[in-house]
Amino acid sequence: MSAWFDRLLSALTPDHGRLHVAHDPDIVLLDEDTLSALADRGFTVLTYQDEVTFRLEFETRFRTRWDDGAPGETPAVLLHYSGESLDDLPWDVTHAAVLHRLSLAELFPDLELSVVRAMPVELLSRLFDRYLLQRPGGLGANATADFILLNVFKIADVMIETDADLLKLLLDTHFCRVELPRVLVMRLAAQLSVQPGFAAWPLVQLFADRASFLLFIEERWRIAVGGEEQAVRPGFEESPGPPYLLVPGPATLPFGNDSVRAILDNLFTEGHLPRFRVHGDGPKLAPWMLMGVQVDDQRLRSKQLLNLKLRLEESLPASEARHGDWVKFGWAFAELLHQWHAMPLDFRPDIDKELGKLQASIDERFSDWLSLRYGQLSSLPAVTAPVMGHHVAPYLNRRVAAGARVALVIMDGMAMDQWLVLESHFEQRGRGIQVERGGMFAWMPTLTSIARQAIFAGMVPRYLKNIGTTQGEPAAWTTFWTSHGLASQAVGYIKGIQRVDQLDEVDELTAGSQIRALGIVVDAIDVIMHGMTLGTRGLHKQVATWAEQGVLERLFNRLLGLGFEVFVTADHGNIEARGCGKVMQGILADTRGERVRIYEDKVLCDKTISELGDRAEPGPTAGLPGNTFPVYAAGRTAFVTKGSSVVAHGGRALEELVVPFICVRSSEKHKKEKDGHAA
Repeated sequence: MSAWFDRLLSALTPDHGRLHVAHDPDIVLLDEDTLSALADRGFTVLTYQDEVTFRLEFETRFRTRWDDGAPGETPAVLLHYSGESLDDLPWDVTHAAVLHRLSLAELFPDLELSVVRAMPVELLSRLFDRYLLQRPGGLGANATADFILLNVFKIADVMIETDADLLKLLLDTHFCRVELPRVLVMRLAAQLSVQPGFAAWPLVQLFADRASFLLFIEERWRIAVGGEEQAVRPGFEESPGPPYLLVPGPATLPFGNDSVRAILDNLFTEGHLPRFRVHGDGPKLAPWMLMGVQVDDQRLRSKQLLNLKLRLEESLPASEARHGDWVKFGWAFAELLHQWHAMPLDFRPDIDKELGKLQASIDERFSDWLSLRYGQLSSLPAVTAPVMGHHVAPYLNRRVAAGARVALVIMDGMAMDQWLVLESHFEQRGRGIQVERGGMFAWMPTLTSIARQAIFAGMVPRYLKNIGTTQGEPAAWTTFWTSHGLASQAVGYIKGIQRVDQLDEVDELTAGSQIRALGIVVDAIDVIMHGMTLGTRGLHKQVATWAEQGVLERLFNRLLGLGFEVFVTADHGNIEARGCGKVMQGILADTRGERVRIYEDKVLCDKTISELGDRAEPGPTAGLPGNTFPVYAAGRTAFVTKGSSVVAHGGRALEELVVPFICVRSSEKHKKEKDGHAA
């Protein structure tokens, strides 16, 4: 155990009492590794939101059992409170609990507190270890920022001397998905901007905005490839004259540098950067440039696909991985599925077997990780992005509190690989839409009535009125927002968008209104999925056909034009599953899904698992009501006719559980064109 965890957890043990309170205004305890360690010690961590919610959970799961002399779900409870004053907590709780006070000011007394508070909590352990080792003495804001840049992020401005050095640093930062706090971005940009060679680089924008940086690279790559072969992005026509640059800065970059090429290769391989189609014979390009081009050569495409498969094998997250590692891996795996199902069938037999092995390895590793870490995810703070579905509404509320209007588009049943099909369509059409990919975990079981309701209600499924139906969604969405200060007239909800003509409903609801929080369900993919007989490959083709109608791009452009900040997510994903046989129990199961069955009686649940043998397996019940016991179809199977193939959801595979969370924006070019027409 590191010095950081020893400092935080040394006094936290059930031996000292069954009820503990952590007064933690800086939220240093709510980290995946810390929560996992607390779970290992026998703690259930309850985050304090309000007294009613706390009483409901604490009294029913622990207090009444303790009073009856029975054990609770775990030996002890840790109530996490991040407010300013303990006086806001119930008196009987603070009087009976063991109290722990945590503060970054006490943990880092020599560092500037405002800078330390900007650090992601998962990096505080590394900072604390370096701080104890070096004991730097009292440091001001700039010196603290320099200390953190060097000791945590391994960045020293004196080592950045050339364009290649700077480009590698930017690629490293964004490829590793390290988010530099704004205060560190400003300090680093100020240091680098004094160098004449970097005066043309928009440093703050490139370090702070991943989407802008990727667009910056994409535009320069087009120039680099076009220097040897005329290059166009699939679906675009080449325009005469120099290319229009949406992101300012130097027009050419040192892509040929060895250290730059290595990272760039991974970005193309995992689909973070689009490959450009070249006119003519692609192999005439320099060999290293083939990583970022698309040619009509199936052998090259097969090689690119196998390179991605090898990359995934090397980067498969370990058992101690963080949830963000699985989100990043999920996007790379989605890219593999996207490319795989786009390959001609006569090229697939040689690849299918290898990809099947990879899929089995992913399933095994992900299942092991879920058993260790899934239960703690709901307690994680969702400051920069949602971690789970119930975090979405509180995350959006912070945007509304800052003055924004938000629109949440839930794509019912959409997996990450299907989003890539849609995103490819947006790229080809070139309609001014820019997206920034993120991801989050759906609630298990991955059923619409559980996972989507949790998103709209902004609460853990345990507190939903009815997890068997979605009828309460509109009321739950409105209740969340009115409880956070909005008038009911400022809240909107629309369900069932599939066609262009249905967008009139959006116009009617938003025209001349004061809507500030709009929820929209687009269920076209879910409808396609449940009628699909041709597997994921067929689903991709039908999603692409639906995308050609332009429903989403018109929806996004209308919402953006009305001044909404637009976010897109899914309640759950889906997989192609093989039938393992129907379960003939009549109405004994409360929910009878293809990938999961839910029982209200644990004895019946256990009996079903025993009878089904290797066809079924139990799953976690974290966050579910106390009388909810799921039975999952084993592996990638479904409780349908044996040997049949379906595209289904409800289970706990990576593609079902890790879903997109997307920020949609208008591109700068689109904005400038609109401004020019208006003028």
